[in-house]
Amino acid sequence: ISVFTPSFNTGRFIGQALDSIRSQRGPEGLENESIVIDGGSTDGTLELLARRRADLARLVVEPDGGPAAAINKGLRLATGEVLAWLNADDVYHPGALARVMEAFARQPDRALCFGRCRIVDEDGREIRRGITRFKNACHPFSCRALVQTVNYVSQPALFFTRRAWMRAGGLNESLTAAFDYEWILRLWRHGGAIRLGGAPLADFRWHA
Repeated sequence: ISVFTPSFNTGRFIGQALDSIRSQRGPEGLENESIVIDGGSTDGTLELLARRRADLARLVVEPDGGPAAAINKGLRLATGEVLAWLNADDVYHPGALARVMEAFARQPDRALCFGRCRIVDEDGREIRRGITRFKNACHPFSCRALVQTVNYVSQPALFFTRRAWMRAGGLNESLTAAFDYEWILRLWRHGGAIRLGGAPLADFRWHA
């Protein structure tokens, strides 16, 4: 499984994101490829990344056209059969990647897998619980028609196959917002989704 992280002046949080990726490696033999795509940070992010270089399969530092362009760059560099991106201010919950890989092993023809995702503040405290409850209430009824009407798939808790990405194509770099939502709608056409119940897979950080 490959996880790539787009970054630009994210020094305040990216260490926590990378720690949460690294912690997924365990005695069960799960390996993950961690890639960081940085647009040329000037806030100390690069110094932090240099100290963590041994944990990264690839580190690319160069100007880009924004988040969608950085994510597409990560897609092209990733070598795993299952792929994901984790934004630099978000985190995975323990055991999340192992649960996802087990789900794909059971249903290998599915295009994507998603699960629950908390919303947290700058200090990691859960907030906006009503929004999370609403999204979770949609999960049992998941289908492409519903996700086209209600944007209830939380991107940090989204994983997808290389096969589906190659069929759907990359993110639309002309979009400055909702590029992930538009892309999920395309991705869903190429095998449908696995919905994982149980504990959250990730936290989405909501901050200024």
